Amino acid sequence: APQGKKAFYSSGVQVGYGVGLLLSTGLVSLISSLTSDQQFLSWGWRLPFLFSVVLVLIALWIRNGMAESQEFEAQQSQD
Repeated sequence: APQGKKAFYSSGVQVGYGVGLLLSTGLVSLISSLTSDQQFLSWGWRLPFLFSVVLVLIALWIRNGMAESQEFEAQQSQD
């Protein structure tokens, strides 16, 4: 992170929890309203888990594309 922006950038982790909770609640509400009670209990509850596979793949792609910080690499070379 640029100098003076580390706190702002790291706050994204904390904000992510709230945003994730709101999005997941909205998705379950949407699926619940679009399906009957029987459909939701039968297969509809599985859809959010299916959608999360896409998010996991995106997260893995981002993580594999990120370089380690210079501080971390320096620490690893000392060990």
